[in-house]
Amino acid sequence: MAAKWLIGEVARLGLEIVNINDQLADPTSLRLKVKTPAGVITTYAWPGAPEIVRDSVGVFHANVVLAEPGTYAFRFESDGVLMGAGERTLQVQKSLFA
Repeated sequence: MAAKWLIGEVARLGLEIVNINDQLADPTSLRLKVKTPAGVITTYAWPGAPEIVRDSVGVFHANVVLAEPGTYAFRFESDGVLMGAGERTLQVQKSLFA
């Protein structure tokens, strides 16, 4: 069963990128797409977007505020020599106080 989150929490999305030799490596570019339960899609691009943080070579994270109940979808996409993609969802439950 997937973990449930609460409105107002911050989800830390982590990503590690490895090359063909299974060594951490940076992509040419990286995008994070966030789709809210209302269907609004926001795209962040690295390098450039402060929302995507490079912790070290090949290791990245982004913090996303969960502001509404429902299912959030996330997609990381990398370009260049290390092209790839990955998707996940998070379930945010309604607050008992709203």
